[in-house]
Formats: sequence, C-alpha cells, structure tokens
Amino acid sequence: MTASPSTRAGDFFARYEAGSFGSPFIDTEHLLLGLIREDKVLPARLPGGAGERIRKRIETSLSEPRRQISNSVDMPLSSDSKRALSLGAEQADKFHHAAIDSGHLILGC
Repeated sequence: MTASPSTRAGDFFARYEAGSFGSPFIDTEHLLLGLIREDKVLPARLPGGAGERIRKRIETSLSEPRRQISNSVDMPLSSDSKRALSLGAEQADKFHHAAIDSGHLILGC
C-alpha cells in the first residue's frame, strides 16, 4: 500500500519536528505534529486553536529541550510510530482505499 502525497509530506514534517525537538527518532507526537502542519483539512476539522494547543501540550510534556538535529540525518521510527503507521494501513485497507492518508493515520493512532 502506498502513502498519499500529503501523508508523505506529513512524514517529512514529522522528521523535521523530531529534529527540532532534538529527538533521535520519530515518535507519534512528531507524526501528529507533521500531519497538523501538512494537512490543511485536518486543522480545519479540529476545534478552533486545537492544533496550536496540541503543539504547546507536546512541547511542555517533553523533558528539557535538546540540541536540534539536522533534517539530513536518517531518523528511525519509534516502535509506537511503526505501530501507528501499521494501524493506519489497516484502516486504509479496511475501507478499500488505495493509499494511506492522514485520516487513516489519525484512526491508527
């Protein structure tokens, strides 16, 4: 199964988010932030300001800030992120969709 263009871009932004938080791997919060950043429909479906509140909650929940990591570094997915992507693929398959989209990933999380 393939990922939609917006999901691939969301993955790129997830890598960016992980690097900006200094994480050596892409975790589910980075996937969520990447989807919110890329998918223009998703934030519109959330209650007013929810995307920014999600970002602030993630920022405060992380331990002390670490040094930013370059986007050119290959970052592995955490086991939770792998599971979320797998569950997203299951959701796409369940609905007989040809590609995994951000909605499938949200359902998988």
